[in-house]
Amino acid sequence: MNYCDEYSLGDKQIEKAPTDIITTLGMVMRSKGLNQRDLSELNGWPTSRTNKIMKGRQNANSKDCRIMARSLGCVIRNRPYGNNGNGDIELLYKVERFGNLFMHLKNCPKEEDERVITEFELPISIVNLLRIEATDFVISSNIGRTMAYNHEEQESIDGGIAITFEQRHIFTGPDKLCFGMLISPERDFVILGIWYFTDKWDEESLEMRFCYKHILDVNDLETKEYDDFAENNTKWFPEKYKFGEIDSLVYPMQEIENAEFIEGEMIHLFTEYCSLIRDALGVDIAENTAGAYGKGFSTLDLYNGLVGNQPIPFNVKQEVLERAKRRCEIDAEHVTFEGIDGKPYMEVVPLIPIITETMILFGQSLNSEANAVCLCPMCAAKLRNGCRDDREDMFVQLYRNQREKLRKMDINVSLTQLLSWNANDLKGVL
Repeated sequence: MNYCDEYSLGDKQIEKAPTDIITTLGMVMRSKGLNQRDLSELNGWPTSRTNKIMKGRQNANSKDCRIMARSLGCVIRNRPYGNNGNGDIELLYKVERFGNLFMHLKNCPKEEDERVITEFELPISIVNLLRIEATDFVISSNIGRTMAYNHEEQESIDGGIAITFEQRHIFTGPDKLCFGMLISPERDFVILGIWYFTDKWDEESLEMRFCYKHILDVNDLETKEYDDFAENNTKWFPEKYKFGEIDSLVYPMQEIENAEFIEGEMIHLFTEYCSLIRDALGVDIAENTAGAYGKGFSTLDLYNGLVGNQPIPFNVKQEVLERAKRRCEIDAEHVTFEGIDGKPYMEVVPLIPIITETMILFGQSLNSEANAVCLCPMCAAKLRNGCRDDREDMFVQLYRNQREKLRKMDINVSLTQLLSWNANDLKGVL
C-alpha cells in the first residue's frame, strides 16, 4: 500500500481548491446540523478562525483542511487524474480499516507520510471501527515533539503519538473522560487507555479519579505495568496521561500479530468507556450512538462478536429448522435424540461466523437463514472441533449449498474467505 502517492497534498495553500474544498466542508458541516461554533469546538480553534476560513478571508493550508475534515468524520485525498494535472481534491468517508492502518504503521515506521496517516487516517478509521459519529467526539491526534491541551498548554511527547476521543456533549468544563491510544517514539509499544483529564490536580480531582477506577473495578496492581512504563519513559510520556490513567493496556508492538487483535482491544476499550460514562454520569452513549451503526449492530453486539458470543436470533433459527425439516444438512439420514420440546434436537449454527470483522462487512445480513445451517449434534461438534480434513469437507459442502442464498443477500464471499474466518488452521486451503 503506497500512502505517499495516495495521501500526499504537500504543504500547498488551499484557498479555492479544484473541487472547492472549503465550500464542500461547509456543506458537510451544515448537513450534519452543525454551525461554525460547533466546528470550531471540534477543531480546537477560536470561532473567528473558522469563520475567516469559511468566508475566504484567511487562507487554509492542507493541514487546516485535514483538521476540519477529520472533525466532520472524513478525510482528504488527491484524485490522481484531475483536470488540473496535479489531481483534484476530494472528501472521503471510507478509509482503510483501523487494524490494517495500525499494522502498516507498526511494520513501516517513520515513513514520509506517517503524520498524515497518524493524525488524520487513524482517528477516522477508529471512528469507522466503533461505528460512532465523529461529530459527537472531540478528536485529538498529535505526533512529534509537542502536544497541546486546553488549547494553551504545551507538553513534549518527543516523537510519540497520542490519539484521544472525548464525548463533547457531556464534558463542557475542564474535567474530561477520554479514551484512545499512545504509541512510543520508537514505535515499539502501544498503550490503549481511558484517562481523566483536569486542569488541576487537587484532593477533589484525585478522589474523582479513584471513583472512576472503582466504577470499572480497576485497582492499582492491575495498572502497575502502565505506571512502571510511564515512570521509565518520562522523556516523552505526557504527565497528564500519567496522572489521569483510569484503565489501560500496555502491549509491545511485536506481540500484536494481526489486525483483528488490535481492533478487538479497541472495541473492548470503547465498551469500558461507555460503561464508565453510563455508571458515573447516567448517560448511555452506547445507546445514543447505536443509530450510527449503519449495519444495525450495537456496541454490545460488536463486543459479543469479539468474544464469539453473538447469538443467532430465535426467529432465524426457526426458519432454518423449518427449511431443513429438522434434518441434518450434512446428511439427512443422521439420527439425533428427542429434545425437551418433543421434537428431533438439531443445532443451528452460522456458516460465516458472526464476529467483529464480518459484522462490519455484512451487517444484519448475517442474521438470516442464508447464513445459518441445520446440523445434528455430532456434525455441529465436528464442524467446531473435528480434524482439519473433516471440517474442510463439511465447509465445502455447506458453502456450495448456501452460496446462491448468500449472494442474494449481497454476501459475496469465497470459499477461502469462509475457511479463514472459521479457523486459523484452515487458512489458505485452496
